[in-house]
Amino acid sequence: MRRRDRDLARPLLDTSRREIEAYLARLHLTPLRDPSNDDPRFTRNRLRQQVLPAIDAFDPAARELLARTADILSEEDRYLDEAIADLPDDVARDRVAFANLPPALQRRIVRRLVPDAGFLEVEALRRGEPPSTAPNPSPPARLAVTTCACDPATFRARDQVGHLDGDLVQLPLTVARRRPGDRMRPLGLQTAKRLQDILVDAHVPRHLRDTLPVVSDREEIVWIPGVTVAQSKRVTSATRRQLHLEIEPR
Repeated sequence: MRRRDRDLARPLLDTSRREIEAYLARLHLTPLRDPSNDDPRFTRNRLRQQVLPAIDAFDPAARELLARTADILSEEDRYLDEAIADLPDDVARDRVAFANLPPALQRRIVRRLVPDAGFLEVEALRRGEPPSTAPNPSPPARLAVTTCACDPATFRARDQVGHLDGDLVQLPLTVARRRPGDRMRPLGLQTAKRLQDILVDAHVPRHLRDTLPVVSDREEIVWIPGVTVAQSKRVTSATRRQLHLEIEPR
């Protein structure tokens, strides 16, 4: 995360929560708190609640070291972007010229050409190896849906089972594969996002993205097993009837 990225500025990026809360207390102001920030279903919250305290216990200076490392990597990332911008557009087609580039620039060029490639795919492509592909299986035979009284505290967005608010879901539920242009409102976001970007953010390998079952109700995509559920259909403290979803393989 950069302090400035095009027209986006983050002026408080280097200011700690404690400093902000102390400043607000001096002005007798009460901060607005997003309740989702306490929800352990989100990876960012588990990092804050579990990982960072463990790091602090191991080395109190670790956070400062991590922040300094992030600054260094951010500047090096910017430098690599500028370095490949000065290269010919067709450098990847010139095998000799491409092979003579440092590996860091080769990787950056491959990522520019194939934005959603994972590390192993990038390495295969820059070495001129054909990336491995998996067979494209048939869609799942059916979706099993039951009601349950499961404990929401145990839910994880990337579980292989899904939980939805039964009173918000617009039946029927259908199972398909992703299609070009598909969008979804994933857990934690109020606006729709490209399915492609959601799968990349979830580190789903490229060769598996077209094989994932995509579950929709009459309004929207509501669940991608192992990836996320829809923000608008999630289970909350107001939920009266939970739906438990599982994909039954063929």
